[in-house]
Amino acid sequence: MGRVTVIRIRQAMLVAMAAVGLGAAMIAAPVVAAEPAASAPAPRLYPKVSHVAWVVPNLDKALADADAQLGTGPGNLVFRRVLTVDRGTYKGRPARFSAEFALVELGNTQFEFIQPLTGVSPYSDALKGRTGAVLHHIAYYVPSLPDRIAAARKANPQARVVLDGYLKGMDAHYVYMSGVLPDALVEFIPAQ
Repeated sequence: MGRVTVIRIRQAMLVAMAAVGLGAAMIAAPVVAAEPAASAPAPRLYPKVSHVAWVVPNLDKALADADAQLGTGPGNLVFRRVLTVDRGTYKGRPARFSAEFALVELGNTQFEFIQPLTGVSPYSDALKGRTGAVLHHIAYYVPSLPDRIAAARKANPQARVVLDGYLKGMDAHYVYMSGVLPDALVEFIPAQ
């Protein structure tokens, strides 16, 4: 990750903060004590962000760069493994692909780095015409995939499921949707 990637990471963090209700203006604004609310706060439309993910052409390099630039190290690595989607759909067609995933813990934030390995996937497509890391998605654990997909479509009729995938050998199902946040997919993962 070079300087441009660090800038993209910072931009993605702003998008992630906006996704959980923090505006970019809040980052630069001075802290001011809030007056007590006259009524109860509105219910949270989305749960807290699970992780922010980038697709990378070389996972070893991405992790080394994260170590050098963000201060992560082996103790911050939650997991690193190859996962295969063996059933589901990607852009309306059968999905069969694999990628290597690494999840890095940074205090209250997790970053995921994904290197595509085999098959046509949202990861291989994200790297087309690119030479470096690409912001890919922001992930949320949700109580119900059908309810969350319906809510996203109600909020934006153009929102669509791009990937509906199942991980081989695991009881794991997840979806990526476009049209929920600008410039990034949103991943919904059923809360267990």
